[in-house]
Amino acid sequence: MMPSSPCRDEHVVYEIAEEKTATATLKADGYKIVNGERQFMGTLRCNYNASAKNLSCTFRGKDNDDWEFTLSGDTLQGTLTTDSGKTLFRKITVKKKPAK
Repeated sequence: MMPSSPCRDEHVVYEIAEEKTATATLKADGYKIVNGERQFMGTLRCNYNASAKNLSCTFRGKDNDDWEFTLSGDTLQGTLTTDSGKTLFRKITVKKKPAK
């Protein structure tokens, strides 16, 4: 059973881009949509394994969050685990929207 989360059917925007560092990682800026406006939630540092179509992101705050996504077409499906992978906190499905 997943712990209770304040996020329910939330609409979010993730902007994923190559990070300009020596390690060639990706960064994912997350925004939640509240009353039609974007509110910045934070930035994740990610690695992409092209052969496995896997995006792996971590956030080393108080809960040691691990985000794991699998890419299929225009959809990222994955999970957020906390406590260094011990607790499944959220299941996530994100669909790509064409740029305007």
